[in-house]
Amino acid sequence: MKPFMHISTDDMITVFGDLSHNAFSYKSMFDQPVLSFLRDIHLQYGMVHSGYVFYESADQAFNLTQVSNQYASEFQEHVHWLRWGFRAENVRSRYESATYDQVKNDYARVLRELSRITGGAVAIDRVVRTHFYEVNAEAVSAFKDHSEHGVNGLLSAEDNWHSYDLGAEQRDELKRYGRMRDQARDLTFYRTDMRLEHVPDVESQLKLFQAAEKDLIIFTHEKYLFTEVMKEKIRLCCEFAVGNGYRFGFPMDEIDY
Repeated sequence: MKPFMHISTDDMITVFGDLSHNAFSYKSMFDQPVLSFLRDIHLQYGMVHSGYVFYESADQAFNLTQVSNQYASEFQEHVHWLRWGFRAENVRSRYESATYDQVKNDYARVLRELSRITGGAVAIDRVVRTHFYEVNAEAVSAFKDHSEHGVNGLLSAEDNWHSYDLGAEQRDELKRYGRMRDQARDLTFYRTDMRLEHVPDVESQLKLFQAAEKDLIIFTHEKYLFTEVMKEKIRLCCEFAVGNGYRFGFPMDEIDY
């Protein structure tokens, strides 16, 4: 099977704030500019996209409870290419020393609101990239133990940043093969390949992966999606995928049990 490309965006909350602020003027979720751009790229190239979401804004003035479910049916219509998952409670959240109950509550709160806003379980991405990757074993268990939307995989860092509670041998396997199956915990870890805002020349970077024919996990952060520079980088990634026989796919759909 051909390798797949997955593109995602971390720290998403502004898009939902905009949907809430313009609830009376946006007749469609795709009246929102970022969502409109993502749909255009999907229609042009077939890209799929995951958004990993904060519960609340940095200043705590806005949170997901303020978003109506008026676009739920539309979210459901597009789950084949657009899904949503957990990031953290907010930009200040750290889970390297968090308790099981704290993490379970944060995760449940985000997933409860995302499920309501998007209309249900099929819009939820269960392979996520948590904030700063700083997650202890209790936190990993809390993410996994959610009754309906527990994670079945985690996306690691694109560099040598320590990811989650993985040991040295697991990190080596992940770096070497791009994914690592933790059978004991029934979890799959994927190595991230590119953080787009840190890549000045996307085309040259992509060529380095061309011969390897490996899956490509690519991401950025929400604030960059409002820039033309980032939009062009995403277009270049999609052009590369189409031109080199890549599929677009969600890691959660690629897990071998």
